[in-house]
Amino acid sequence: MTHFERYARQMALPGFGAEGQRALGESLVLVVGAGGVGCGALPLLAASGVGKIAIVDGDTVSESNLHRQTLYSPGQIGAMKARAAADALSTLNPDCEISYYARFFEDSAEFCALVESASVCIDATDSFRSRGVVSTVCERVGKPEIFASAQGYVAQNAAFGGGFYLGKYAGADTSAFSEGARALPIFPPAAHLAGVWAAAAAIGHISKALPLKFGEFRIFDFSTCQFRKFDMSRA
Repeated sequence: MTHFERYARQMALPGFGAEGQRALGESLVLVVGAGGVGCGALPLLAASGVGKIAIVDGDTVSESNLHRQTLYSPGQIGAMKARAAADALSTLNPDCEISYYARFFEDSAEFCALVESASVCIDATDSFRSRGVVSTVCERVGKPEIFASAQGYVAQNAAFGGGFYLGKYAGADTSAFSEGARALPIFPPAAHLAGVWAAAAAIGHISKALPLKFGEFRIFDFSTCQFRKFDMSRA
């Protein structure tokens, strides 16, 4: 990390400093999903000085994505999201090393090894099925997981780790994890807020400026301007 001047304003934050910035520069953040939520998180991760970002997404850009997936342009319709996002982030911060996997996340040896090498994994996917797979792999290798999602006017965020993951919250009823992606209505700022929360949690955790609160679930509803949070580990 040689360009500290770029990050001077965040290094001036209490609890951040040069050590926090160095930790970011030495980290790998895995982001599973480069849709609306991922597009809210990825630019902040790259711009903040995260050293390496890995993006996993097997989907392509469609016209209906463009109102919220702001890393992409009309000329990229049909392109793989993972590659298009990687290209945009490389332009945003050339010091950030970007890798991408243009296929969907699965419980495989390759993706298990990728999660194990990451400092933190952000789940920005859009189905219970994919969320169950991501959380299962994170639990198996013992990596912190940041869950981020949005539906309608509502943004959601949670942190898993320390022995508490999505499977433990679901308990014995894992039927919800069979549900695939659906084209649900979405308010663009809700998707981006979920991504911003996820980026904040990852940056704060890696830099040690802000602790992750495992099991805490946060919800913001733009239609009512109401914020709620509760501890899932005690539910």
